[in-house]
Amino acid sequence: MSSNISNSTDSTDSTHSISLPQDWITAFKVSIVTETIFVVAGVLLNTWIIASILSSKPIRAVFRNQIICAILVVGLVDDLAVSPVFISSTYLILTKMTYLACAWETFLDTMRIICSFVQDYLVVALSLVFLAQVLAFDPNSKFSPRKILIGKALVLAFPWAFAIIASPLSLRGISLEGFECVILDARKMYMIESAFTITPLAVAGLVFATAVVIRCVRFNEGRITAQGNMGVQLMGSVPQVDGSLPYIVVWLVCVVCEIMYVVILFRLKFGKSHGIFVYLSLSIMQSARYVCLPLVFLLFTDIRQRVKIWRPWRPNVQESGIDLTVVYNREG
Repeated sequence: MSSNISNSTDSTDSTHSISLPQDWITAFKVSIVTETIFVVAGVLLNTWIIASILSSKPIRAVFRNQIICAILVVGLVDDLAVSPVFISSTYLILTKMTYLACAWETFLDTMRIICSFVQDYLVVALSLVFLAQVLAFDPNSKFSPRKILIGKALVLAFPWAFAIIASPLSLRGISLEGFECVILDARKMYMIESAFTITPLAVAGLVFATAVVIRCVRFNEGRITAQGNMGVQLMGSVPQVDGSLPYIVVWLVCVVCEIMYVVILFRLKFGKSHGIFVYLSLSIMQSARYVCLPLVFLLFTDIRQRVKIWRPWRPNVQESGIDLTVVYNREG
Protein backbone atom coordinates (compact mmCIF):
# COMPACT_ATOMS: atom_id res chain seq x y z
CA MET A 1 0.00 0.00 0.00
CA SER A 2 2.94 2.28 0.57
CA SER A 3 3.58 2.57 -3.16
CA ASN A 4 0.65 4.98 -3.40
CA ILE A 5 1.92 7.32 -0.69
CA SER A 6 3.47 10.64 -1.64
CA ASN A 7 6.99 10.86 -0.23
CA SER A 8 10.26 12.73 -0.24
CA THR A 9 13.29 10.50 -0.63
CA ASP A 10 16.76 10.88 0.85
CA SER A 11 19.26 8.52 -0.76
CA THR A 12 21.32 8.40 2.41
CA ASP A 13 18.44 7.36 4.65
CA SER A 14 16.63 4.05 4.96
CA THR A 15 13.29 5.72 5.68
CA HIS A 16 11.14 8.19 3.78
CA SER A 17 9.08 11.12 5.03
CA ILE A 18 5.40 10.86 4.15
CA SER A 19 2.11 12.64 4.69
CA LEU A 20 -1.03 10.56 5.03
CA PRO A 21 -4.68 11.43 4.40
CA GLN A 22 -7.12 10.49 7.14
CA ASP A 23 -8.56 7.45 5.34
CA TRP A 24 -5.08 5.98 5.02
CA ILE A 25 -4.45 6.50 8.74
CA THR A 26 -7.71 4.73 9.56
CA ALA A 27 -6.91 1.88 7.19
CA PHE A 28 -3.44 1.40 8.67
CA LYS A 29 -4.83 1.31 12.21
CA VAL A 30 -7.39 -1.31 11.22
CA SER A 31 -4.72 -3.36 9.45
CA ILE A 32 -2.49 -3.37 12.55
CA VAL A 33 -5.33 -4.59 14.77
CA THR A 34 -6.58 -7.27 12.37
CA GLU A 35 -3.09 -8.48 11.50
CA THR A 36 -2.20 -8.77 15.19
CA ILE A 37 -5.35 -10.79 15.87
CA PHE A 38 -4.63 -13.08 12.93
CA VAL A 39 -1.01 -13.57 14.04
CA VAL A 40 -1.95 -14.57 17.59
CA ALA A 41 -4.81 -16.81 16.48
CA GLY A 42 -2.77 -18.29 13.62
CA VAL A 43 0.24 -19.15 15.76
CA LEU A 44 -1.92 -20.82 18.41
CA LEU A 45 -4.06 -22.79 15.95
CA ASN A 46 -1.24 -23.89 13.65
CA THR A 47 1.08 -24.85 16.49
CA TRP A 48 -1.59 -26.76 18.40
CA ILE A 49 -2.76 -28.80 15.40
CA ILE A 50 0.80 -29.54 14.22
CA ALA A 51 1.79 -30.70 17.70
CA SER A 52 -1.37 -32.79 17.99
CA ILE A 53 -0.66 -34.58 14.72
CA LEU A 54 3.07 -35.08 15.19
CA SER A 55 2.65 -36.41 18.73
CA SER A 56 0.63 -39.37 17.45
CA LYS A 57 2.54 -41.94 15.41
CA PRO A 58 -0.55 -43.41 13.67
CA ILE A 59 -1.87 -39.95 12.79
CA ARG A 60 1.41 -38.52 11.51
CA ALA A 61 2.08 -41.67 9.45
CA VAL A 62 -0.79 -40.76 7.11
CA PHE A 63 0.56 -38.86 4.08
CA ARG A 64 -2.55 -36.68 3.93
CA ASN A 65 -1.76 -35.48 7.46
CA GLN A 66 1.88 -34.86 6.54
CA ILE A 67 0.71 -32.56 3.74
CA ILE A 68 -1.64 -30.81 6.16
CA CYS A 69 1.25 -30.25 8.58
CA ALA A 70 3.30 -28.78 5.73
CA ILE A 71 0.44 -26.39 4.92
CA LEU A 72 0.24 -25.35 8.57
CA VAL A 73 4.00 -24.74 8.65
CA VAL A 74 3.53 -22.21 5.84
CA GLY A 75 1.01 -20.43 8.05
CA LEU A 76 3.54 -20.30 10.86
CA VAL A 77 6.18 -18.87 8.54
CA ASP A 78 3.81 -16.09 7.54
CA ASP A 79 2.73 -15.44 11.13
CA LEU A 80 6.23 -15.42 12.61
CA ALA A 81 8.36 -13.97 9.80
CA VAL A 82 6.17 -11.93 7.46
CA SER A 83 3.37 -10.46 9.56
CA PRO A 84 5.65 -8.95 12.26
CA VAL A 85 7.53 -7.02 9.57
CA PHE A 86 4.24 -5.80 8.13
CA ILE A 87 2.92 -4.76 11.55
CA SER A 88 6.18 -3.00 12.44
CA SER A 89 6.39 -1.09 9.18
CA THR A 90 2.73 -0.05 9.43
CA TYR A 91 3.21 1.08 13.03
CA LEU A 92 6.23 3.09 11.94
CA ILE A 93 4.08 4.88 9.40
CA LEU A 94 1.52 5.86 12.03
CA THR A 95 3.94 6.93 14.76
CA LYS A 96 6.85 8.52 12.90
CA MET A 97 5.12 9.23 9.60
CA THR A 98 7.89 7.42 7.76
CA TYR A 99 8.04 4.10 6.02
CA LEU A 100 10.89 1.69 5.61
CA ALA A 101 13.05 1.43 2.51
CA CYS A 102 11.51 -0.47 -0.37
CA ALA A 103 13.72 -3.46 0.43
CA TRP A 104 11.31 -4.26 3.27
CA GLU A 105 8.33 -3.86 0.99
CA THR A 106 10.00 -6.17 -1.51
CA PHE A 107 10.67 -8.70 1.25
CA LEU A 108 7.01 -8.64 2.29
CA ASP A 109 5.70 -9.01 -1.25
CA THR A 110 8.16 -11.76 -2.14
CA MET A 111 7.46 -13.77 1.02
CA ARG A 112 3.71 -13.45 0.46
CA ILE A 113 4.18 -14.84 -3.05
CA ILE A 114 6.32 -17.73 -1.79
CA CYS A 115 3.94 -18.67 1.04
CA SER A 116 0.93 -18.41 -1.24
CA PHE A 117 2.47 -20.64 -3.90
CA VAL A 118 3.66 -23.27 -1.43
CA GLN A 119 0.20 -23.57 0.10
CA ASP A 120 -1.52 -23.67 -3.29
CA TYR A 121 0.88 -26.36 -4.50
CA LEU A 122 0.33 -28.43 -1.36
CA VAL A 123 -3.43 -28.16 -1.93
CA VAL A 124 -2.80 -29.73 -5.35
CA ALA A 125 -0.90 -32.54 -3.61
CA LEU A 126 -3.82 -32.91 -1.20
CA SER A 127 -6.24 -33.21 -4.11
CA LEU A 128 -4.11 -35.95 -5.67
CA VAL A 129 -4.12 -37.87 -2.37
CA PHE A 130 -7.91 -37.70 -2.33
CA LEU A 131 -8.09 -38.90 -5.93
CA ALA A 132 -5.72 -41.77 -5.10
CA GLN A 133 -8.02 -42.79 -2.24
CA VAL A 134 -11.06 -42.74 -4.51
CA LEU A 135 -9.26 -44.83 -7.14
CA ALA A 136 -8.09 -47.25 -4.42
CA PHE A 137 -4.48 -46.67 -5.44
CA ASP A 138 -2.06 -48.25 -2.96
CA PRO A 139 1.55 -47.07 -3.46
CA ASN A 140 2.81 -49.65 -0.96
CA SER A 141 1.95 -52.41 -3.42
CA LYS A 142 3.80 -50.75 -6.29
CA PHE A 143 6.84 -49.06 -4.76
CA SER A 144 9.48 -49.89 -2.18
CA PRO A 145 9.42 -48.09 1.20
CA ARG A 146 12.54 -46.13 0.23
CA LYS A 147 11.00 -44.88 -3.02
CA ILE A 148 7.84 -43.88 -1.18
CA LEU A 149 9.88 -41.98 1.42
CA ILE A 150 11.87 -40.16 -1.26
CA GLY A 151 8.68 -39.35 -3.15
CA LYS A 152 7.04 -37.88 -0.05
CA ALA A 153 10.12 -35.79 0.71
CA LEU A 154 10.18 -34.42 -2.84
CA VAL A 155 6.48 -33.55 -2.74
CA LEU A 156 6.90 -31.62 0.52
CA ALA A 157 10.21 -29.91 -0.36
CA PHE A 158 9.70 -29.08 -4.04
CA PRO A 159 7.35 -26.09 -3.65
CA TRP A 160 9.72 -24.31 -1.26
CA ALA A 161 12.73 -24.85 -3.53
CA PHE A 162 10.87 -23.82 -6.67
CA ALA A 163 9.27 -20.72 -5.13
CA ILE A 164 12.50 -19.49 -3.53
CA ILE A 165 14.34 -19.85 -6.86
CA ALA A 166 11.57 -18.51 -9.12
CA SER A 167 10.29 -15.56 -7.06
CA PRO A 168 13.45 -13.41 -7.39
CA LEU A 169 13.02 -13.64 -11.18
CA SER A 170 10.19 -11.13 -10.82
CA LEU A 171 12.48 -8.50 -9.24
CA ARG A 172 14.10 -5.58 -11.01
CA GLY A 173 16.26 -2.70 -9.90
CA ILE A 174 15.21 0.94 -10.23
CA SER A 175 16.62 4.32 -9.28
CA LEU A 176 14.10 6.61 -7.57
CA GLU A 177 15.44 10.14 -7.13
CA GLY A 178 18.91 8.72 -6.67
CA PHE A 179 17.75 6.00 -4.28
CA GLU A 180 18.58 2.51 -5.55
CA CYS A 181 15.78 0.07 -4.99
CA VAL A 182 14.73 -3.45 -5.92
CA ILE A 183 11.03 -3.94 -6.56
CA LEU A 184 8.66 -6.48 -8.05
CA ASP A 185 8.34 -6.07 -11.80
CA ALA A 186 4.65 -5.52 -12.58
CA ARG A 187 4.86 -7.19 -15.99
CA LYS A 188 6.51 -10.29 -14.60
CA MET A 189 4.01 -10.37 -11.74
CA TYR A 190 1.23 -11.32 -14.15
CA MET A 191 3.19 -14.37 -15.26
CA ILE A 192 4.17 -15.21 -11.68
CA GLU A 193 0.59 -15.02 -10.44
CA SER A 194 -0.65 -17.09 -13.37
CA ALA A 195 1.91 -19.79 -12.63
CA PHE A 196 1.88 -19.54 -8.83
CA THR A 197 -1.81 -18.98 -8.07
CA ILE A 198 -4.22 -19.46 -10.96
CA THR A 199 -2.69 -22.66 -12.35
CA PRO A 200 -2.36 -24.67 -9.09
CA LEU A 201 -5.83 -23.68 -7.86
CA ALA A 202 -7.35 -24.55 -11.24
CA VAL A 203 -5.58 -27.92 -11.26
CA ALA A 204 -6.64 -28.64 -7.66
CA GLY A 205 -10.24 -27.72 -8.45
CA LEU A 206 -10.27 -30.01 -11.48
CA VAL A 207 -8.78 -32.92 -9.52
CA PHE A 208 -11.20 -32.42 -6.62
CA ALA A 209 -14.16 -32.31 -9.02
CA THR A 210 -12.97 -35.49 -10.75
CA ALA A 211 -12.50 -37.29 -7.44
CA VAL A 212 -15.94 -36.25 -6.17
CA VAL A 213 -17.65 -37.43 -9.37
CA ILE A 214 -15.85 -40.79 -9.31
CA ARG A 215 -16.61 -41.21 -5.62
CA CYS A 216 -20.31 -40.52 -6.13
CA VAL A 217 -20.48 -42.95 -9.05
CA ARG A 218 -18.75 -45.68 -7.07
CA PHE A 219 -21.00 -45.12 -4.09
CA ASN A 220 -24.05 -45.41 -6.30
CA GLU A 221 -22.73 -48.60 -7.86
CA GLY A 222 -21.93 -50.07 -4.45
CA ARG A 223 -18.23 -50.57 -5.22
CA ILE A 224 -16.96 -48.85 -2.08
CA THR A 225 -19.67 -49.31 0.50
CA ALA A 226 -22.23 -51.86 1.45
CA GLN A 227 -25.70 -50.35 1.68
CA GLY A 228 -24.27 -46.83 1.34
CA ASN A 229 -22.19 -46.79 4.54
CA MET A 230 -18.69 -47.78 5.55
CA GLY A 231 -17.11 -47.82 9.00
CA VAL A 232 -13.38 -47.22 9.22
CA GLN A 233 -11.13 -47.38 12.26
CA LEU A 234 -8.72 -44.50 11.80
CA MET A 235 -6.33 -45.48 14.56
CA GLY A 236 -5.11 -48.54 12.73
CA SER A 237 -4.59 -47.17 9.22
CA VAL A 238 -5.39 -44.41 6.80
CA PRO A 239 -9.07 -44.29 5.89
CA GLN A 240 -9.81 -45.84 2.51
CA VAL A 241 -11.83 -42.86 1.32
CA ASP A 242 -12.22 -39.53 3.11
CA GLY A 243 -15.38 -37.50 2.93
CA SER A 244 -15.48 -34.94 0.12
CA LEU A 245 -16.49 -31.95 2.25
CA PRO A 246 -13.12 -31.15 3.92
CA TYR A 247 -11.28 -31.15 0.60
CA ILE A 248 -13.87 -28.96 -1.10
CA VAL A 249 -13.84 -26.43 1.76
CA VAL A 250 -10.02 -26.30 1.75
CA TRP A 251 -10.06 -25.47 -1.95
CA LEU A 252 -12.83 -22.88 -1.54
CA VAL A 253 -10.95 -21.09 1.27
CA CYS A 254 -7.84 -20.83 -0.91
CA VAL A 255 -9.83 -19.53 -3.88
CA VAL A 256 -11.76 -16.95 -1.85
CA CYS A 257 -8.61 -15.65 -0.13
CA GLU A 258 -6.64 -15.45 -3.39
CA ILE A 259 -9.15 -14.41 -6.03
CA MET A 260 -9.45 -10.79 -4.90
CA TYR A 261 -5.70 -10.25 -5.17
CA VAL A 262 -5.61 -11.78 -8.65
CA VAL A 263 -8.55 -9.66 -9.84
CA ILE A 264 -6.99 -6.45 -8.49
CA LEU A 265 -3.62 -7.29 -10.04
CA PHE A 266 -5.04 -7.83 -13.50
CA ARG A 267 -7.34 -4.79 -13.24
CA LEU A 268 -4.27 -2.68 -12.51
CA LYS A 269 -2.79 -3.99 -15.74
CA PHE A 270 -5.59 -2.16 -17.57
CA GLY A 271 -5.24 1.02 -15.55
CA LYS A 272 -8.05 0.39 -13.06
CA SER A 273 -7.21 1.91 -9.68
CA HIS A 274 -8.66 0.98 -6.29
CA GLY A 275 -9.18 2.80 -3.01
CA ILE A 276 -7.26 2.17 0.17
CA PHE A 277 -10.05 0.14 1.74
CA VAL A 278 -10.01 -2.28 -1.20
CA TYR A 279 -6.35 -2.96 -0.48
CA LEU A 280 -7.16 -3.22 3.22
CA SER A 281 -9.79 -5.87 2.49
CA LEU A 282 -7.26 -7.68 0.32
CA SER A 283 -4.71 -7.70 3.14
CA ILE A 284 -7.28 -9.01 5.63
CA MET A 285 -8.39 -11.81 3.31
CA GLN A 286 -4.83 -12.94 2.65
CA SER A 287 -4.04 -13.03 6.37
CA ALA A 288 -7.34 -14.73 7.25
CA ARG A 289 -6.28 -17.70 5.14
CA TYR A 290 -3.77 -18.82 7.75
CA VAL A 291 -6.49 -18.87 10.41
CA CYS A 292 -9.27 -20.40 8.32
CA LEU A 293 -7.30 -23.37 6.98
CA PRO A 294 -6.42 -24.83 10.41
CA LEU A 295 -10.11 -24.67 11.33
CA VAL A 296 -11.07 -26.38 8.07
CA PHE A 297 -8.64 -29.23 8.75
CA LEU A 298 -10.67 -30.04 11.85
CA LEU A 299 -13.31 -31.38 9.45
CA PHE A 300 -11.07 -34.44 9.08
CA THR A 301 -12.34 -36.74 11.81
CA ASP A 302 -9.00 -38.25 12.83
CA ILE A 303 -7.44 -34.80 13.21
CA ARG A 304 -10.43 -33.39 15.06
CA GLN A 305 -10.51 -36.30 17.52
CA ARG A 306 -6.76 -36.06 18.08
CA VAL A 307 -6.94 -32.31 18.75
CA LYS A 308 -9.75 -32.92 21.24
CA ILE A 309 -7.76 -35.32 23.39
CA TRP A 310 -4.19 -34.03 23.02
CA ARG A 311 -2.78 -31.77 25.70
CA PRO A 312 0.88 -30.70 26.00
CA TRP A 313 0.85 -31.57 29.71
CA ARG A 314 -0.50 -35.05 28.83
CA PRO A 315 1.63 -36.04 25.85
CA ASN A 316 1.17 -39.78 26.40
CA VAL A 317 -2.62 -39.77 26.37
CA GLN A 318 -4.04 -43.13 25.38
CA GLU A 319 -5.64 -42.90 21.95
CA SER A 320 -7.21 -46.33 22.16
CA GLY A 321 -9.85 -45.04 24.53
CA ILE A 322 -11.21 -42.60 21.97
CA ASP A 323 -13.78 -43.70 19.45
CA LEU A 324 -12.42 -42.71 16.06
CA THR A 325 -14.82 -44.73 13.98
CA VAL A 326 -15.92 -42.78 10.95
CA VAL A 327 -19.02 -43.51 8.96
CA TYR A 328 -18.91 -42.37 5.35
CA ASN A 329 -22.22 -41.90 3.61
CA ARG A 330 -23.35 -40.81 0.19
CA GLU A 331 -23.29 -37.13 1.12
CA GLY A 332 -19.75 -37.31 2.61
